[in-house]
Amino acid sequence: MHRVSFNCVSCRLKIKLIYYFLDGCGYMKEFMEDGNLFPGIHSYSYETFEEQFVAEFTTSSTRGEIYKGLKEWLRLLMDVLSPRYIWLDGSYLTTKIDPNDIDLVVFYRPEDIMKLGEDGTRQLGNIINQISLKYDCDAYFCYTLDHLSPEDVAAKFKGQEKIMQTYWMGQFGFDRTRKPKGIIEINKEVIEKMLGGVKNDIASE
Repeated sequence: MHRVSFNCVSCRLKIKLIYYFLDGCGYMKEFMEDGNLFPGIHSYSYETFEEQFVAEFTTSSTRGEIYKGLKEWLRLLMDVLSPRYIWLDGSYLTTKIDPNDIDLVVFYRPEDIMKLGEDGTRQLGNIINQISLKYDCDAYFCYTLDHLSPEDVAAKFKGQEKIMQTYWMGQFGFDRTRKPKGIIEINKEVIEKMLGGVKNDIASE
């Protein structure tokens, strides 16, 4: 994002020039007139996310604390197992000044969970389903099968596992009036940069 500031005797005029590029470049995506993010699954850098959804809302009394809670919760999660990526959604991704929380889905490959073991899986589930609420995170779990061929998916996984990602795309990709809206995707590498490092990296294999 590039900014140009202009000062005069009677007032200070700040003009922001925002360049929107193809998804995956980490640049801001625009809000629509209804306050929702432009439709699509958008890849963000953590710096851009902080700028658009925290710093830009200078009058918000909740966004800073929610973002702080998100990072603290992600640190707990990644101490157990790093997700492949997360999807972010909810009123936090709109122009609402003071959202109550942030919605997200954490994605893991099935083999990541298998390597974790029974105790680790139980701990991970508790962090996602219970502890997340203490950090104003409405969190959910989902498998990602994107790394597999359609033939492998059909042979190895049940119908429910195959439709999970499609389900969340439908849940997060539309508002309550069924109008399409945007989802933000943050991958494992970006999360690691956001937190300044990672302890458990099973998911890098």
